[in-house]
Amino acid sequence: MRDAYQAQFTELVTGISEVVASVKFGSAAAIGSGGLTTTIQDGISNGDTKSLSFDAADTTTLGVASLTISATSNASSAIATIETAMDTVSKSIAKVGGYQNVLETTSRLADDAILAKSSQYGNLVDADLALEASNLAAAKIRQDASTAVLAQANSMNQNIADYLLEWFPRLAMMRSSEVEGGAGC
Repeated sequence: MRDAYQAQFTELVTGISEVVASVKFGSAAAIGSGGLTTTIQDGISNGDTKSLSFDAADTTTLGVASLTISATSNASSAIATIETAMDTVSKSIAKVGGYQNVLETTSRLADDAILAKSSQYGNLVDADLALEASNLAAAKIRQDASTAVLAQANSMNQNIADYLLEWFPRLAMMRSSEVEGGAGC
């Protein structure tokens, strides 16, 4: 019966090794032998970085890889080793949870900062567009006023020309009649 327990325990240790090997950060094993320390950007600026350190949690580091429970004396020490390993894993999980909370908060703050900057940029663009629309309207008013003044000036020249053309023959006739009347005196 003890051999069956040992076989089952060995399978559990193998399962732990497979889980540890599958935990990755990017392409690196996060909690494999030696753990992992990496630096990530956690803000919107290049200098906003955070160092993350993941403790090793593989079966060798935890001390459970070579445990045997085939004898009663081994089982007692195995239970103590397993309890220590569970405490180590619990602390590592709490540390990862803390990282996750900090990164989620930082992500929300970065999202809020990006949204605020986008809104400010939009307000500046809107103000620029409003200013340009105002300038365009003012230029259109000046152009319309200039066209009206030019039309009036052209109209006045035409009126003067019409007046002169209408009165010039009369003046010519009046002069010729004065000249004729003066010659007969």
